[in-house]
Amino acid sequence: DRRQRQMCIRDSLKEALTLRESASDLMKAQVHHSLADLYLNQEQSDLAINHFQTARTLLSSSSHSYGIALTSLGLGKAYTQIRDYDLARGYLVNSLSASNELSNDVIRINAYLAISDMFEEQKLTTEALNYAQQALEVSEQVTRHKYIAQSLLQLSDLYQALSDYQQAFYFYQRYSSIQIETRDIDNRLAFEALDLTHAKYEQELENSFLINQAKLDRVQIEKMEHQRWMYNIVVILLLCAASFTVLALSLIHISEPTRPY
Repeated sequence: DRRQRQMCIRDSLKEALTLRESASDLMKAQVHHSLADLYLNQEQSDLAINHFQTARTLLSSSSHSYGIALTSLGLGKAYTQIRDYDLARGYLVNSLSASNELSNDVIRINAYLAISDMFEEQKLTTEALNYAQQALEVSEQVTRHKYIAQSLLQLSDLYQALSDYQQAFYFYQRYSSIQIETRDIDNRLAFEALDLTHAKYEQELENSFLINQAKLDRVQIEKMEHQRWMYNIVVILLLCAASFTVLALSLIHISEPTRPY
């Protein structure tokens, strides 16, 4: 099911790319970057690199620093997947430098985590720990629970690789607590959204009832108006008939001869 969703997203992005042939370089770069991310998640590294490079070239023409930093990050991850660590290190360092220039904490955290992954792949656990710890510190400074959780899990895995199970368990406990806290927040927000939806539904239902009631009242008023109109016509006809009768009787009385006594 997940694979089918990814295929649908990929097909949609390819169609968007075709439709944006005459669009700006920035818009085309966005689609290439999305396709590259998709291929990266599927570990189709060569396709990911191809689209990241295309996006980077398009962004370079407009000196879009933020986009270039993101594509550098993506290229670093992709080259890590194919174990070309020299190229991976160069792109990840570029991304980290760009994040500092842009003062962008999210890119900085992701760069730290990606560099940690790269060193972990090379069995350089001490270096990997250093960058994972920096990712955790920045994540906690800016209170980004998602990245705090990722950093804690990375640290737990690294300490486990070092057979330091006490530290591994400590960081995994913290990771679990963050995940539970985040899930509780998500559940609370979901219930609040449900309550708002329910209240909105009840309000709409009440409004619908009032509208229908107003329509019924209007129909009833129109019916009463019609009845009153018919009643007035009947009364007028009765009055006309009575007047005609009185007039006829008067004419008959006048026309009768006077009888002598």
